Amino acid sequence: MTIRHLRVFLAVYQNMSTTRASELLNLAQPAVSRSIQELEEDCGFKLFERMNHRLYPTSAGDEFYAKALHIVEAFDSLQPANAAESLRVGSTITIGNFLLPTVAAQFKSKHPDIKLRCIVSNSRTVQDAILDNRLDLAMVEGPVLSDRIACDFLMEDHLCLIMSPDHPLCSRKAITISDVSSCDLLLREQGSAGRAFLDSVFASRNLNPEPFWESTSTQAIIRAVSKGIGISLLPEKLTEKAVSQGIVVTRPVSDEPLARKNSIIWHKQKFLSDAAKDFIELCRVYCLQDRT
Repeated sequence: MTIRHLRVFLAVYQNMSTTRASELLNLAQPAVSRSIQELEEDCGFKLFERMNHRLYPTSAGDEFYAKALHIVEAFDSLQPANAAESLRVGSTITIGNFLLPTVAAQFKSKHPDIKLRCIVSNSRTVQDAILDNRLDLAMVEGPVLSDRIACDFLMEDHLCLIMSPDHPLCSRKAITISDVSSCDLLLREQGSAGRAFLDSVFASRNLNPEPFWESTSTQAIIRAVSKGIGISLLPEKLTEKAVSQGIVVTRPVSDEPLARKNSIIWHKQKFLSDAAKDFIELCRVYCLQDRT
């Protein structure tokens, strides 16, 4: 087994195609197939199954992929061309608005020689990037999607109900989650942490509302709510300004706390550099100060 074998395996796994892997690696397709065969012989188990002319990873292949990613990464980090250290960090959109900018600025000030790369996207995207080793760390809301991901709790946040000042719900003395589900709802898109959290809340009450409006943009939802198009449940930290300006109003949901956990995550097989450990500590300090 060589690094070359592992690189071929990673390309095949990520594309589920020996043809595509051969194109990316500039190798003949028989050479790619032979490398996978040699790797399976060395390992003593099958990495892929072929059904209906398509490749599917075996459970052993999935586990091998997670380890191979980090072996190749560790090898590449030893090469002189890759001597400059970098840190790849992701976050969900809510955290990317209030936590990431401050911590990233602190990190860059403390480590000016380390190249910091950040992406902000929905929870599913950043967690997939952690699993594929395209990110070193990520900050997410809600549960993690895989038992291959390590998770360190940072803080809690809350979703709040927002509506236009003249919405009929404003006059209610108490609003329940059932009341909310019966209104025109404006929600984040499928794959976002906020949407997954709300879907689980509604499901726990045997409710299945169909959103009237879906968007990747929290601000677009807030503006639509302010026009009386519907109501929404969004992170408190992202609605504070609009509430203070009177663009929208907020009311408590009497039977549902709408609290969720925010965490920093990384792959369990990941070797955490000193820079990564320091970034995690900066996040912990920021969140501790925010709670006090």
